[in-house]
Amino acid sequence: MNSPESAYYRPREKPSFVLPIRYPWEVDVTRFVLVPIIAAALTACVQPPRMAPAGMDRRQSDESPAGAVDQEVQPLHELIRQILRADYAGDRPALDRLYREADAFLGDKAVESRVRYWKGFAKWRRAINGANEEITPTDLAADVEIAAAELRRSAEMDPGFIDARIGEMQCLGLVLFFDRERR
Repeated sequence: MNSPESAYYRPREKPSFVLPIRYPWEVDVTRFVLVPIIAAALTACVQPPRMAPAGMDRRQSDESPAGAVDQEVQPLHELIRQILRADYAGDRPALDRLYREADAFLGDKAVESRVRYWKGFAKWRRAINGANEEITPTDLAADVEIAAAELRRSAEMDPGFIDARIGEMQCLGLVLFFDRERR
Protein backbone atom coordinates (compact mmCIF):
# COMPACT_ATOMS: atom_id res chain seq x y z
CA MET A 1 0.00 0.00 0.00
CA ASN A 2 2.82 2.44 0.79
CA SER A 3 5.03 1.46 -2.09
CA PRO A 4 6.22 4.01 -4.61
CA GLU A 5 4.09 2.30 -7.28
CA SER A 6 0.88 2.94 -5.31
CA ALA A 7 -1.26 5.83 -6.48
CA TYR A 8 -1.83 6.88 -2.86
CA TYR A 9 1.81 6.96 -1.85
CA ARG A 10 3.36 10.33 -1.39
CA PRO A 11 6.70 10.77 0.27
CA ARG A 12 6.65 13.04 3.30
CA GLU A 13 7.94 16.49 2.60
CA LYS A 14 9.11 18.99 5.13
CA PRO A 15 6.93 22.09 5.33
CA SER A 16 8.50 25.00 3.49
CA PHE A 17 8.09 27.39 6.44
CA VAL A 18 10.35 25.41 8.82
CA LEU A 19 13.99 26.36 8.64
CA PRO A 20 16.45 23.49 8.94
CA ILE A 21 18.50 23.65 12.12
CA ARG A 22 22.12 23.01 11.36
CA TYR A 23 23.70 24.08 14.61
CA PRO A 24 22.61 23.51 18.22
CA TRP A 25 22.38 27.24 18.94
CA GLU A 26 19.87 27.80 16.14
CA VAL A 27 16.27 27.92 17.36
CA ASP A 28 12.83 28.10 15.84
CA VAL A 29 12.45 31.50 14.16
CA THR A 30 8.66 31.49 14.52
CA ARG A 31 9.01 31.82 18.28
CA PHE A 32 10.95 35.05 17.83
CA VAL A 33 8.41 36.35 15.35
CA LEU A 34 5.17 35.41 17.10
CA VAL A 35 6.07 36.27 20.70
CA PRO A 36 6.61 40.02 20.08
CA ILE A 37 3.43 40.21 18.00
CA ILE A 38 1.35 38.53 20.70
CA ALA A 39 3.01 40.63 23.41
CA ALA A 40 2.24 43.83 21.49
CA ALA A 41 -1.39 42.80 21.06
CA LEU A 42 -1.77 42.00 24.75
CA THR A 43 -0.05 45.23 25.77
CA ALA A 44 -2.38 47.22 23.54
CA CYS A 45 -5.39 45.55 25.16
CA VAL A 46 -4.25 46.37 28.70
CA GLN A 47 -3.94 50.11 28.05
CA PRO A 48 -6.52 52.11 30.04
CA PRO A 49 -9.16 53.85 27.95
CA ARG A 50 -8.31 57.29 26.67
CA MET A 51 -10.47 59.88 28.40
CA ALA A 52 -11.02 63.46 27.34
CA PRO A 53 -9.32 66.18 29.40
CA ALA A 54 -11.39 67.59 32.27
CA GLY A 55 -12.33 70.70 30.29
CA MET A 56 -13.48 68.62 27.32
CA ASP A 57 -15.52 66.03 29.24
CA ARG A 58 -18.97 65.64 27.69
CA ARG A 59 -20.48 64.40 30.93
CA GLN A 60 -19.70 67.62 32.77
CA SER A 61 -22.87 69.13 34.15
CA ASP A 62 -23.74 72.79 33.55
CA GLU A 63 -24.34 73.59 37.21
CA SER A 64 -21.06 72.07 38.40
CA PRO A 65 -17.99 74.26 38.81
CA ALA A 66 -15.44 74.28 35.97
CA GLY A 67 -13.22 71.20 35.96
CA ALA A 68 -15.60 69.10 38.07
CA VAL A 69 -16.63 65.80 36.52
CA ASP A 70 -19.58 63.50 37.25
CA GLN A 71 -19.05 60.93 39.96
CA GLU A 72 -19.18 58.08 37.39
CA VAL A 73 -15.58 58.62 36.24
CA GLN A 74 -13.92 57.54 39.49
CA PRO A 75 -15.88 54.28 39.94
CA LEU A 76 -15.20 53.32 36.30
CA HIS A 77 -11.47 53.84 36.75
CA GLU A 78 -11.65 51.90 40.01
CA LEU A 79 -13.50 49.07 38.25
CA ILE A 80 -10.78 48.93 35.57
CA ARG A 81 -8.10 48.85 38.25
CA GLN A 82 -9.92 46.02 40.03
CA ILE A 83 -10.22 44.04 36.79
CA LEU A 84 -6.49 44.37 36.14
CA ARG A 85 -5.69 43.45 39.74
CA ALA A 86 -7.96 40.38 39.64
CA ASP A 87 -6.41 39.31 36.35
CA TYR A 88 -2.90 39.62 37.72
CA ALA A 89 -3.88 37.65 40.83
CA GLY A 90 -5.67 34.98 38.77
CA ASP A 91 -8.89 35.57 40.75
CA ARG A 92 -11.49 34.08 38.41
CA PRO A 93 -14.52 34.64 40.69
CA ALA A 94 -13.60 38.33 41.05
CA LEU A 95 -13.30 38.69 37.27
CA ASP A 96 -16.78 37.19 36.86
CA ARG A 97 -18.19 39.51 39.55
CA LEU A 98 -16.53 42.57 37.98
CA TYR A 99 -17.92 41.56 34.58
CA ARG A 100 -21.42 41.81 36.05
CA GLU A 101 -20.67 45.04 37.96
CA ALA A 102 -19.64 46.77 34.73
CA ASP A 103 -23.28 46.67 33.58
CA ALA A 104 -23.91 49.75 35.75
CA PHE A 105 -21.93 51.89 33.24
CA LEU A 106 -23.62 50.69 30.05
CA GLY A 107 -26.21 53.49 29.92
CA ASP A 108 -23.59 56.20 29.34
CA LYS A 109 -23.03 56.48 25.57
CA ALA A 110 -19.77 58.44 26.09
CA VAL A 111 -18.00 55.43 27.64
CA GLU A 112 -20.15 52.47 26.61
CA SER A 113 -17.68 51.15 24.02
CA ARG A 114 -14.87 51.19 26.60
CA VAL A 115 -17.08 49.53 29.23
CA ARG A 116 -17.90 46.76 26.77
CA TYR A 117 -14.19 46.40 26.07
CA TRP A 118 -13.40 45.95 29.77
CA LYS A 119 -16.30 43.53 30.20
CA GLY A 120 -14.87 41.47 27.34
CA PHE A 121 -11.38 41.80 28.79
CA ALA A 122 -12.59 40.43 32.15
CA LYS A 123 -14.13 37.33 30.53
CA TRP A 124 -11.15 36.87 28.20
CA ARG A 125 -8.66 36.94 31.04
CA ARG A 126 -10.94 34.75 33.18
CA ALA A 127 -10.71 32.07 30.49
CA ILE A 128 -6.94 32.43 30.13
CA ASN A 129 -6.47 32.19 33.90
CA GLY A 130 -8.75 29.14 33.93
CA ALA A 131 -6.46 27.34 31.50
CA ASN A 132 -4.02 26.90 34.39
CA GLU A 133 -6.67 25.20 36.54
CA GLU A 134 -8.76 22.02 36.33
CA ILE A 135 -11.65 23.53 34.37
CA THR A 136 -13.29 21.91 31.38
CA PRO A 137 -12.35 23.41 28.02
CA THR A 138 -16.03 23.90 27.12
CA ASP A 139 -16.47 26.22 30.13
CA LEU A 140 -13.41 28.16 29.07
CA ALA A 141 -14.71 28.34 25.49
CA ALA A 142 -18.03 29.73 26.78
CA ASP A 143 -16.19 32.54 28.61
CA VAL A 144 -14.14 33.35 25.53
CA GLU A 145 -17.26 33.42 23.31
CA ILE A 146 -18.88 35.94 25.67
CA ALA A 147 -15.67 37.97 25.62
CA ALA A 148 -15.54 37.95 21.81
CA ALA A 149 -19.15 39.16 21.64
CA GLU A 150 -18.47 42.03 24.07
CA LEU A 151 -15.31 43.04 22.23
CA ARG A 152 -17.16 42.92 18.89
CA ARG A 153 -19.86 45.25 20.28
CA SER A 154 -17.16 47.59 21.55
CA ALA A 155 -15.50 47.74 18.14
CA GLU A 156 -18.85 48.31 16.40
CA MET A 157 -19.60 51.27 18.69
CA ASP A 158 -16.18 52.82 18.06
CA PRO A 159 -14.66 51.57 14.78
CA GLY A 160 -11.41 53.42 15.50
CA PHE A 161 -10.85 51.47 18.72
CA ILE A 162 -8.48 48.83 17.34
CA ASP A 163 -7.78 47.26 20.76
CA ALA A 164 -11.26 45.75 20.74
CA ARG A 165 -10.67 44.14 17.32
CA ILE A 166 -7.35 42.70 18.45
CA GLY A 167 -8.96 41.26 21.57
CA GLU A 168 -11.82 39.80 19.54
CA MET A 169 -9.40 38.02 17.21
CA GLN A 170 -7.46 36.65 20.20
CA CYS A 171 -10.72 35.35 21.68
CA LEU A 172 -11.80 33.68 18.46
CA GLY A 173 -8.44 31.90 18.33
CA LEU A 174 -8.91 30.73 21.90
CA VAL A 175 -12.41 29.42 21.09
CA LEU A 176 -10.83 27.11 18.53
CA PHE A 177 -8.16 26.09 21.03
CA PHE A 178 -10.53 25.36 23.91
CA ASP A 179 -13.40 23.86 21.90
CA ARG A 180 -11.62 21.28 19.76
CA GLU A 181 -14.88 19.84 18.41
CA ARG A 182 -15.30 22.91 16.18
CA ARG A 183 -12.14 22.19 14.20
